[in-house]
Amino acid sequence: MNRSQLEHKVYTRLKAKGDRITLREVEKVTEALIEEIIGLVCKGDVVRLHRFGKFVPRVRAGGHKPNPRTGEPMDFSERVSVAFLPGDRLRALLNKETGL
Repeated sequence: MNRSQLEHKVYTRLKAKGDRITLREVEKVTEALIEEIIGLVCKGDVVRLHRFGKFVPRVRAGGHKPNPRTGEPMDFSERVSVAFLPGDRLRALLNKETGL
């Protein structure tokens, strides 16, 4: 599922509940939410969404590894990535549906 499909599903769910909202408003809220998460994680903050999960910035150490093709050593600098850790509710639902 891509972003526009997700926005359409949210829009459809809200309309079914009787909320007065346009698809454009759902798109604006989605954009604002994503931009806020990106901004906070880039500053080094952990973003927790209760029962869904959290986005955690992680520093990956630099180092030296051989090039798989040539075997020559390659240097890697330290970099920051982001990890998503599922919350209790999401983890429980995933394990229930997969039978694990």
